[in-house]
Amino acid sequence: MDKFFNSRLAFGPILAVLLMVVSLAMGFALAQDFNSTVSAGSSWVNPIVSSEEVRALPWVRANTAHRERFMACIFEGEFLMGHTLRESMEGGDWAIVPDVVRQMGDVNDFFTTNESFKAWQIASKYNATHAWVPLRDQFCGFSWERASMKKFSDTRYFEEAFSNEKVKIYRILPQSSSLSAPTVKPAGSRGSG
Repeated sequence: MDKFFNSRLAFGPILAVLLMVVSLAMGFALAQDFNSTVSAGSSWVNPIVSSEEVRALPWVRANTAHRERFMACIFEGEFLMGHTLRESMEGGDWAIVPDVVRQMGDVNDFFTTNESFKAWQIASKYNATHAWVPLRDQFCGFSWERASMKKFSDTRYFEEAFSNEKVKIYRILPQSSSLSAPTVKPAGSRGSG
């Protein structure tokens, strides 16, 4: 009987330590899951349009025509349409948009690409005259992403028209016969002259 009693006493602390380790591991895993859930949900519940974006509206009203088309993601498009009567490639009545998934993909590609010519082609395809570019994550239909800004520095295709701390508006330059895809010289080739 003593032998059985002593083995139970030895097993008790081991079981307690094992339960504590398992509890800590579960707590850590749940905390990580909670943190990722909060992070993922924050974009949906925090204010989406900033006060600086609201301050950009007078510029839009004064410098663009009614129904002028903007490259903008969903929330920004709704915001522009509702406050300025400008059109957007996303937002509004999706039920009447032909091939809406392709259009969402194009808008997503416009904002995520670094290639200025590719972005310009997409905007031109939809006759967009401006791009509303918030300096934060935006939702274009597939995920929350920040716009890639490199493309907008190419002055053959884009011109900064308005800027404040939280949003930039770019003019999408009109089509021109002199505009074409950038050419890349083969390795080892020399320029003329």
